[in-house]
Amino acid sequence: MTRFSSPVSALVICMNEADMIGECLESVDFCAEIIVVDSGSTDSTLDVVNAFIAKGYPIRLFHNDWPGFPRQRQFALDQATQPWCLSIEADEAIDDVLRQSITSVTQLGNDAFDGWYIRRRDKLKGYGYAHRWVLHNRLLRLFRRDKATMD
Repeated sequence: MTRFSSPVSALVICMNEADMIGECLESVDFCAEIIVVDSGSTDSTLDVVNAFIAKGYPIRLFHNDWPGFPRQRQFALDQATQPWCLSIEADEAIDDVLRQSITSVTQLGNDAFDGWYIRRRDKLKGYGYAHRWVLHNRLLRLFRRDKATMD
């Protein structure tokens, strides 16, 4: 699959996520655009993001002082230009199965739905992933840009 080919804006809000944001950015390399909104990192988060920009990732980096989760997510959404948006935390990553599903769904031209709930599989540092049978967290993370607001 060609990198950066899906009509999706990945929305990443962050602050002091140097240890995790690299894996996140790598996992959304199928998105046509990656919006990163930093709220004042004091670690090397911005160095990591800038290294991905130097590699050619389609990252648009913004600074926005922390107004709270909903407003920060809305700020990121306001910067998006693609028809679909994927809201992802800086300490999360998309696996290959989900990547293929998102790519297929967003390129079908199907207007039957405006969003997708995605199961989240928690990974605890030092412990690994939670068992697949406890995948009960379903969050609306993929949605049409023109149909969404964050509140």
